[in-house]
Amino acid sequence: ELDRIAALSRPDELPVLLAHLHTMGVNAFFDFGSDQDFANANQVISFYGGGGLGLPERDYYFRTDAKSAEQRKQYVDHVRKMFVLAGEPDAQAAKDANTVMAIETRLAKASLTITERRDPQNLNHPTDVVAMSKTLTHFNLIDYVEAAHAPASGKANDMEPKFFAEFNTLVADTPLDQIRTYLRWHLIHAYAGTSMPEAFETETWNFYAHTLNGAEKQQERWKRCTSRVDREMGEALGQVYVAK
Repeated sequence: ELDRIAALSRPDELPVLLAHLHTMGVNAFFDFGSDQDFANANQVISFYGGGGLGLPERDYYFRTDAKSAEQRKQYVDHVRKMFVLAGEPDAQAAKDANTVMAIETRLAKASLTITERRDPQNLNHPTDVVAMSKTLTHFNLIDYVEAAHAPASGKANDMEPKFFAEFNTLVADTPLDQIRTYLRWHLIHAYAGTSMPEAFETETWNFYAHTLNGAEKQQERWKRCTSRVDREMGEALGQVYVAK
């Protein structure tokens, strides 16, 4: 998967690559899925929403108190450490961590706040794939939905038009090497707790559980394993539980 990201050589290749990463659970740039139409609960439609952040939510990037400022520094250092674990020299890893932070800060600035998201109508902007594709002049949405095996037509909800306008601009003016760096980070971040050597999991726990949330001890491995199975395939696990 790292080789696939490294092979990104033209901006017009991004939609297909991003669709592949999204189907793997790599939450880069934006969120895409299906949900009930706000205007008709009997209909399920495509939803496009802001995303692509490594910190828990938008305001972590902008709070001005001392603790928040320190957490941002700790986050950048965490990204650096993860790149080092992935084999980058420290100086390059530090540069790449700052690139990730800059891109994520830009995405966060265009995202709705938690307070704004509490009003459902702030998230209700009916459109369709063809109409939305015309607003994304630097990102071929038709290529994306085809690669994501999603409907190429029909009603959709552009939950955050301001966000997607900024995403469109970001794709146009961000050098490809920086986009590759950002994608590489989100791939590593998505798989650090399951498919990578233990050092990645330990570093991820140290930042997200210990630094951000104050946890003093990581759960036993069997608890982490069962929680993961429950999260990924809860209905199937529930059938086994009921049977027993």
